[in-house]
Amino acid sequence: TYTMTRPPRADLAAVNLTAPGDIAAGTTCTVTGTVENIGDAASHACSAVLTVDDLEIGTAAVGVLGPGETAEVSFTWIPAAAGDATLTFVVDPDAATPDVNRRNNDLTTTVAIVGSGPGHAPVADFSTNVTSGVAPLTVTFTDGSTGVATWSWDFGDNTTSADQNPVHTYEAPGNYTVTLTVTNAAGSDSMTTAITVTVPVGSIAVTSMPGGAAIWIDGTDTGFTTNTTLINVSAGEHVITLKLAGYADASTPVTVEAGKTTSIHLDLTTLTGSLTVTSAPAGARIFIDGADTGKLTNTTIDGIGVGTHTVALRKDGYVDATKTVIMTAGETTALHLNLDEIVTAPVAGFSTNVTSGVAPLIVTFTDASTGAESWSWDFGDDTTSADQNPVHTYNQTGRFTVTLTVTNAAGSSSKAGAIIVQEIPPQPPKAAENFTLESDAVNVSVGDDGKQQVIFNATAGAGEIGDDNRTIHFQSHGLNVTIETEGLTDGTGNVTGVHLESTPFNATVGNAGNVSVSFSADMDSYNPALGIAASIYEQPSPEASEAFALAAQDEDSEIASIAYAVYFIKTNLTGDDRIRDATLRLTASEDWVDANGGPDLIRIFRLGDDGNRSVLPTTYEGKEGDMMVFTAVSPEGFSVFALGAMTAPSPPAPAPSRSSGGGGGSRASVGAAGNLKIGEYITFSMDQTAISAVTLTADDYVKEVMVTVAKGSLPRDARPPAGTVYQYIETSLYRAAAKDFSALQIQFTIPTAWLAEQKCTANEINLFRHTTDGWLEVPVRVIGEENNDAIFSASADAFGLFAITSIGKAPDVKEPALEPAEPETTPSTPAADVTTAPAGSA
Repeated sequence: TYTMTRPPRADLAAVNLTAPGDIAAGTTCTVTGTVENIGDAASHACSAVLTVDDLEIGTAAVGVLGPGETAEVSFTWIPAAAGDATLTFVVDPDAATPDVNRRNNDLTTTVAIVGSGPGHAPVADFSTNVTSGVAPLTVTFTDGSTGVATWSWDFGDNTTSADQNPVHTYEAPGNYTVTLTVTNAAGSDSMTTAITVTVPVGSIAVTSMPGGAAIWIDGTDTGFTTNTTLINVSAGEHVITLKLAGYADASTPVTVEAGKTTSIHLDLTTLTGSLTVTSAPAGARIFIDGADTGKLTNTTIDGIGVGTHTVALRKDGYVDATKTVIMTAGETTALHLNLDEIVTAPVAGFSTNVTSGVAPLIVTFTDASTGAESWSWDFGDDTTSADQNPVHTYNQTGRFTVTLTVTNAAGSSSKAGAIIVQEIPPQPPKAAENFTLESDAVNVSVGDDGKQQVIFNATAGAGEIGDDNRTIHFQSHGLNVTIETEGLTDGTGNVTGVHLESTPFNATVGNAGNVSVSFSADMDSYNPALGIAASIYEQPSPEASEAFALAAQDEDSEIASIAYAVYFIKTNLTGDDRIRDATLRLTASEDWVDANGGPDLIRIFRLGDDGNRSVLPTTYEGKEGDMMVFTAVSPEGFSVFALGAMTAPSPPAPAPSRSSGGGGGSRASVGAAGNLKIGEYITFSMDQTAISAVTLTADDYVKEVMVTVAKGSLPRDARPPAGTVYQYIETSLYRAAAKDFSALQIQFTIPTAWLAEQKCTANEINLFRHTTDGWLEVPVRVIGEENNDAIFSASADAFGLFAITSIGKAPDVKEPALEPAEPETTPSTPAADVTTAPAGSA
């Protein structure tokens, strides 16, 4: 014998639907419904909907109900018209709770709606056969009012009527407001509408020979030229006049008929004069309006049309001379031009003491132009200078295009260059080192052949000449410098290249350990004034972080973690200097490497001064003590670099993904999407913090969006929010604006064990967002529990720093530390599903 026992299940039922009696059309009333869980298990949170004659009136939220528990919900309803109305109350229309019996989820009742309002005053309503037209316009007004005893019409043109359905004719053009007032013993009501009456119009097709003549009508310039058709011309008599430079004005009367097009054509008569042209020296070819006349100065040319003309004289060995003349009908105009011998135009050129650095960046510009008589500098930041050798300060970060324009009597020339003002991380560097190339033993100059020449004096400083008698070796401020030459004679030779190698410098950076940074690089020439400043930061700047994340995406991967960043700033790097083939040698602890998937996933990322991003081919060189060594070659030289870990290749599954960015235990989740239409929403799955998901609803077309979520901290000058802080979380929006989204939904989880430690319930969890005015509370909704975690949802109004707190009383409970996550195996920019929100949803 077998006994089948059904597991406990919830059963939500609509058990009551109440509407007030004597509901009047047009008045507000409240309809209430009661939901009861008649099952033997707790229900899920759900919604309840009220419809009237299949039209949805409203939706109410129903919380979790235990067996036998009830909940009452209410709806606001304004009946539109008198008569019977069918009200239907539906519980859990989306089937959030697996009911035992869904046939008891709705309840229907019929109520009677009486006439409008208290006392049944009339309701004004009417329609018209037309709302606009040409005068005279006849309009038929049809009454649609209810409960009316009398009608009073005001047609807006000082005429009225008491008829129920009058017919009225508007004789004059204009905009008229029509008002119907209806009355009965209980009161009155009014309704208005607009009637537009326009002037009868026609069209005039105007052509001329030649075309392009200005068209005037009744003495007013229309702004149009022949050949064209003038539209919306009032019916009646008009005068058309055509005007064209070099031709006599021509006029004709025209009669315009309503709704018709009248055509006119006028042939214009040319007006001419004579031009006497002389020059010093004589013999220059004469061009009028760009056409060669075939004549040379000095001479007189007849038959030139009246008006303004451009005369140009051209003679070999002289600068073209140009001047405008105004010809008058029947008269001779004289023109004389002195020709200037050709002077060579200037050639712009300049150099700078620096091409990159951090704000405020002071740049000295040195003019190297030839043949210049005046200088015009545009520094690319809305500032200019007319000095020959200006000094300018850049106070903002960015890439600025500097343009020098030089002029002389022969013309002008321009040259452009770039100044990069870098954004550096807000926190101080963990370590910094300055490297310079100068040496007392080395002097350079430019030889007669234009090549750089080096002179080495061993007695003036440290250094030596190589055994091959082609290289010079010396040390300078942390650099081992090798100058390569074509060959040395008495320590002198032409420079063919320079090789630099730095000594390592160290810093302790989070889980990456006591890291070491060193480099080598090549140059085509020796610049003794060149300085290279290198700094180690725990994290890159926001701009660089985004660039590195995009570089990982370019490789169809993502950043799992950033160990640290290295910033290089070059000083006294002139436009002719170029650092190339820089080899970076960066180390990290074995623990950090193993925690991020091993050496095969470690990469060196680069953000160039020109804004280009890349993941450099990275080589694991082996261990140095307890540190692992990684190298990569940057062909374009120094800029901003980071040592980071890529995620392992993804399995072929269309799962949403996230990435981590950050070192020393501070890692970020990243989500990205694109091509969102209005009303569509996207959900990014997140880890690394308590926030597990971020949902955005598009309020406009969004081409691209990226969201990052990382563990945050209390700002230095800020007070903590009320309660015990579970976690600070920093959220950021990139590639789109906040105004592009209508809703921001955040889902987060807290271990139930932590709630127990705090002696608090899920309902005592708060979420705050930090603002300039302090902490702003964000409403939180408890969703439920899963896998020993309490799940919460909140609708935030902006991105920024959030704090999750409890109001429990457990003392001395610190914010729980996040466990290091396993290396990600999914791409950094998740191909998240884009779902169109149902109609009427937020």
